[in-house]
Amino acid sequence: MREGLKSSDPVVKAAARGKIVTAFTAAGLFYDMVFNNNNTFPTVTGGGPKDEKQKKILAETGWRPYSIKIGDTYYSYQRLDPIATLLGISADMSEMMKENQEANEEGLEQVGIAMATALARNVGNKSYLAGVQLWADAFKDPERFGEKLGRNYVSSFVPNVLSQMQDYDKQSMREVRSIADAVLKKMPGGRDMLDPRRNILGEEKTIDYGTMGFINPVATSKEKDDEVLQEMADLQYAFRQPSPKLSGGNVNLLDFVNNRGRTAYDRSLDLLQTVTVGGRTLRQTLKRLIKSSQYQRLPGFSAEVGVDSPRVQEITKVLRRYRKTAKREMLKEFPDVATQINNVDRALKLNRQGVNRQEVLELLQQTN
Repeated sequence: MREGLKSSDPVVKAAARGKIVTAFTAAGLFYDMVFNNNNTFPTVTGGGPKDEKQKKILAETGWRPYSIKIGDTYYSYQRLDPIATLLGISADMSEMMKENQEANEEGLEQVGIAMATALARNVGNKSYLAGVQLWADAFKDPERFGEKLGRNYVSSFVPNVLSQMQDYDKQSMREVRSIADAVLKKMPGGRDMLDPRRNILGEEKTIDYGTMGFINPVATSKEKDDEVLQEMADLQYAFRQPSPKLSGGNVNLLDFVNNRGRTAYDRSLDLLQTVTVGGRTLRQTLKRLIKSSQYQRLPGFSAEVGVDSPRVQEITKVLRRYRKTAKREMLKEFPDVATQINNVDRALKLNRQGVNRQEVLELLQQTN
């Protein structure tokens, strides 16, 4: 390009200038379309929140990363390169610029951070570079990404078509917690042996592949008219699922399975949909809370760093109450879990009281 601009041939020089002008014009148009996000153009999304848990809550509303929203439907553009990269970089820059403006960072610093983040996200987000990115993550943080790397490579020996041909139009998402689960998920009938993936309210998540099924390169997602999940997403807080481990991590609910093949942990989440407190379900209680005038007067964000907003605190109180009730009902269905929790708690209590270590270990052995 530099040689073209210095060329003595006016045609070559004009072509080089034309390329530069065209590149800047195209980039400017894409960025303006995404950043202004006005009614003239459809909404274009980037990678979304940095916090993965916060992103999951947002996805419950129907939002989808790297998509174009037309009407109430999000159409993914991730597989439509080269335009996907242009749109993705523009969308990520737009999101980062808005975040940095809220953080009161200087103009040049905003642009630098936004550009670096946008490039990193879009390079690492491509499906054909996913393996490279995963290897890099595994080297950087083997404890966090090492198992995921193993799951992906071992399960890759099972053809995707074996699983995707089953009910390809709409599938219930499944939890993959181990290498064995990753392989099982791809085997015919194996999906049904895994716990369903559930949202914060205990409801099953599904994948909608649309009319063309899994061969469609443009994945779609309908925006949901769900005031509860929308409010939780608007709060920009990473609401977390309860831990499957109880009694100081000594009792793992994933180790207990009922006659239907579901773990005690999955059952405790599933019960969140049906248990009642004061005659109302979790969804009904949250809907009533969000609509109340008292809740509406509360600020959505906390002025103090490290302290949850008042609205988040109110929703968290409700979640804790229903999770406690669901746990109590789950223990009635899984008496072995109740017995183990009781034995472990007794052992821990004796240990705190200074009882002989060997006696404590013998009691713990009874829980296995």
